[in-house]
Amino acid sequence: MVLITFALPIMYSITTTLACNKTSTSKFFAYGYELKSVTAQMIVISIKTFLLFLIHSTFPFLIAILFCNLCLSCSSSFNCLTQKVLQYPPKEFGLSEQVDILQGKAKIDDILDNMQDIFSLPSLLVIMSSFLSCCTVLGINLNGINSNGLATSVLFFGVPNLVSLIAVLWTAGGLPVEQHKLKGAFYKKVHIRFLMLRCSEEPQCKREILDKPEFVLNGCNIFSYTRSSILAAVGTLLTYTLLVYQY
Repeated sequence: MVLITFALPIMYSITTTLACNKTSTSKFFAYGYELKSVTAQMIVISIKTFLLFLIHSTFPFLIAILFCNLCLSCSSSFNCLTQKVLQYPPKEFGLSEQVDILQGKAKIDDILDNMQDIFSLPSLLVIMSSFLSCCTVLGINLNGINSNGLATSVLFFGVPNLVSLIAVLWTAGGLPVEQHKLKGAFYKKVHIRFLMLRCSEEPQCKREILDKPEFVLNGCNIFSYTRSSILAAVGTLLTYTLLVYQY
């Protein structure tokens, strides 16, 4: 995925250089200065488009990839704890085993707290950048602006940014799902153990995990990253599409 991300600006630069009107495009990138040499025009266009894509899309994509990998790692850790709980027979799921699960969850919770502190603003900016890029591509295609570059805009800006937007929300939204599964497995195992042993004097740790709500990552306390947010984002894009199409 990282290699593809770094390959995109090169592919975009080559595609744009070959497909565009070299005279007008090079004049635009050269701040109004008209270049006579075709070679100079191609060099200016390729360098400018490469840097444009690198700054505008590649860096946000790299942040999104790192963020998604961390979310997947935490989700996998929660899933491992859930499987560990399910493997215990109810009679063997005693206090020490319960505390061990809670300690493992506490470590993951600390990682999530650090992720929230570090990625709160960057992840929000990535989501906003991807969303606005999708809106821009939709606007260009619906209004027929720069018709020669429609395929390029969709291929290099529309699709990657839409994938980035969905990937960030889907992976981050998987964290509360895995936490809910862990809570359910933990409660069920402790409850079955209680019914089998009928030992009311045994300390119960289930409240420690059940009373704490699922941790949901968010962007600066403005936007919560849940999987249902994907539908909201897509719905907003469709609404924007209809509004632009009407005008």
